[in-house]
Amino acid sequence: MTELLLEEPVQGEEAMSDRQESALIELMVCTIRQAAEAHPPVGRGTGKRVLTAKERKTQIDDRNKLTEHFIITLPMLLSKYSADAEKVANLLQIPQYFDLEIYSTGRMEKHLDALLKQIKFVVEKHVESDVLEACSKTYSILCSEEYTIQNRVDIARSQLIDEFVDRFNHSVEDLLQEGEEADDDDIYNVLSTLKRLTSFHNAHDLTKWDLFGNCYRLLKTGIEHGAMPEQVGNY
Repeated sequence: MTELLLEEPVQGEEAMSDRQESALIELMVCTIRQAAEAHPPVGRGTGKRVLTAKERKTQIDDRNKLTEHFIITLPMLLSKYSADAEKVANLLQIPQYFDLEIYSTGRMEKHLDALLKQIKFVVEKHVESDVLEACSKTYSILCSEEYTIQNRVDIARSQLIDEFVDRFNHSVEDLLQEGEEADDDDIYNVLSTLKRLTSFHNAHDLTKWDLFGNCYRLLKTGIEHGAMPEQVGNY
């Protein structure tokens, strides 16, 4: 499936349609989940049951194989489909099924760096809630303290949040200085950055970034002057 999604059609060969690509990605994610969690396909089986030793070994082997495969191919898939919010949100479901220790035991940290680079690019490119929540959740999974990659991921996550907090602070200053003369660009800069920070706030502790001050200034200005756009107030 990954070959179909990654390969470019040769001359004279018909490319997959957008709908076909989306359907194949959904099918692939469902297949990964079934393999990693030993779930039967939808409509089969009667719920959870205790796995036999043989089934458990098969499940572990399958999970290891899919982890080794998608550790390499997921960054490439995210790169190719980065502009499509639906496809990216689905692809970002995959890391939750990884055995994350393989990044270290398999000496595959360079592929972790590639994944983190692509996730950062996605966060910077999109403002859709589903995509941002998927990125935030993926960072949270990769930052699990039980894995040796935690420090590496935490640094990347902190650097990303640093950038958005800095951007938010500057955009708030610009918006408040413009006052009633603020244009759509001023409002969008605040709103888009606030959306990103909100998605991270839902899964990460942002206390050390002290966002309260500028959020309070926005709210106070809006109450006193009625000048704050409703979209900003919603966040």
